[in-house]
Amino acid sequence: MKGYLQLMEFAMVTRFVILLTLPWLVLGCSAGMRDPRTRAAICARSWKAKGFAFDPSTMTCDEMFERAQAIRNAAYWRQRRYTFDPNTMTAKQMDRKAAELRKMKVRVYPPAVAPEDVPTRRMLEAMTLAELREQYPQYNDMDDMELARGIHGRYFGDVSFDDFAARFLPTEPGRSAARVQSRADR
Repeated sequence: MKGYLQLMEFAMVTRFVILLTLPWLVLGCSAGMRDPRTRAAICARSWKAKGFAFDPSTMTCDEMFERAQAIRNAAYWRQRRYTFDPNTMTAKQMDRKAAELRKMKVRVYPPAVAPEDVPTRRMLEAMTLAELREQYPQYNDMDDMELARGIHGRYFGDVSFDDFAARFLPTEPGRSAARVQSRADR
């Protein structure tokens, strides 16, 4: 019984100490977080570790969170061929707009060729597969279809593969364009 009373007394003292120190801990620890600039600086460091660069002198933590969400959401929708600007739209606005476009059955076209790929695309448009292999012998170990699919995916995504293959892949005498297309379907 004596041990039980000592345990209860210890529990009461512990509770009392916790109740007295808890407000001090909450108020004392959060005092530095009351300053929005300090809080923004801490948030900016945290977002930097996640790959985002935010300026704590111009953004609050909530604005950083909203922008990070918008950037991630824009990347998600970009993979699905929708283009949204994270600087002008929030993540929720992007979701709503994408839902509207899908509901209206708006056709989503493949993205345009990247500006840095335009000169290469122009060069490739003027070449056949044989000329490409002659100029770039490092591709000689690749199968014709494998090379054609790689070039099509990178530089000619806006053209159907059948059209691209009919122009780019070699046709031997006696081999029709239909056989090239059937080969492209494999």
